[in-house]
Amino acid sequence: MKELFLVGTFILGILLKYCFRNIIKYRSYVNKYLIYFGLPLIVYISVSGKNIASLMNYAISSIIIGLSLIIVMYFIIKKLNISNKDKAALFLCSAFGNVAFLGIPISYSLFGEEGAVIAGVFSFFMLIYRYSIGLYLSNNYLSKGTLSNQFLKKPFLWIMILVFILAQFKFKLPFVFSQIASFSTFLAIFIIGTSVDFKLINWKLFKQLFFKMILAPLIALVLAFILSKDNLFIFVLLGFMPSAFMNTTLAIEFNFNDKLSASLTTLGTVIFIALFGLYVLL
Repeated sequence: MKELFLVGTFILGILLKYCFRNIIKYRSYVNKYLIYFGLPLIVYISVSGKNIASLMNYAISSIIIGLSLIIVMYFIIKKLNISNKDKAALFLCSAFGNVAFLGIPISYSLFGEEGAVIAGVFSFFMLIYRYSIGLYLSNNYLSKGTLSNQFLKKPFLWIMILVFILAQFKFKLPFVFSQIASFSTFLAIFIIGTSVDFKLINWKLFKQLFFKMILAPLIALVLAFILSKDNLFIFVLLGFMPSAFMNTTLAIEFNFNDKLSASLTTLGTVIFIALFGLYVLL
């Protein structure tokens, strides 16, 4: 039932965006709440009480799976007969899914606290990868890439570090925080719904989604089977996550094909939620 409400929340976000245009003005405030408090709270509640050994296992698996996804995507997309700007945008959209705003709530909903922990750890490392090796490799399609330290300026990174440290002290939070965490799950999905713009969708781009929605989960499947068989389905789900909306922002900033990025992100998100809804109903 909770999963159906998540799908309904996504649809509500789309409807309210088109019915009340002013809602977009308040989206940045909600984003800040989710980055600084909502999503970290979900991860904190899930991580609290976990021993260091299990967290290290999640971290090692996340590091290897995430880095493998990036490297494989880079070399496969490099061989494609498309423009370099298209390659850069397609690479970002294929290698870096929405594993925080979408991955943490969905993993929490389907797999409980362990799902939220793994999604949080995976998001942590993918954030570092996106703003370092991710930007380096995507710029490498256009010219010689340079390594960036932009990830050090991202508040989500430092907040997640603080969450993992505080969780080791096993502070017991009042029950109301569990309710807030549950509310944040729905709020994150709602915000993604308000970000969808159907005018950006190019329905001819289905074949480009092969890399994000078929190849990426297959890579995650193989590596998770070797590294973390007990959590295989969680890592496959994270590999299947559609492109993060941040990829379009980066495409604009670094002069990649931002229209391709926006279209792939929107189309992938709509397809993912539709498949998730179908899974819940079945």
